Amino acid sequence: MGSILRTNNTEANGTVKFQDIIVGVTAVEQFDDLTGESRLTLNDYIPATYKPAITLATDDNEVITYSLEPKTTIFVKDSSKS
Repeated sequence: MGSILRTNNTEANGTVKFQDIIVGVTAVEQFDDLTGESRLTLNDYIPATYKPAITLATDDNEVITYSLEPKTTIFVKDSSKS
């Protein structure tokens, strides 16, 4: 089973950016009709040319990169603040 990434899992405050997280290529988007929330789950198979990751540009001008494994579920939106 993959990891789960939420905005409160980050080690600093800042802006989240996706790298190689592409719906239909490296991830699937799932929508929950009850909550109205969507999430991304990385595919089990990710082509070798893609390296899914999330970068966090912190409020202190640092850049932290989180490499992601297949089946990771992402509850954060691209360009959101953590």
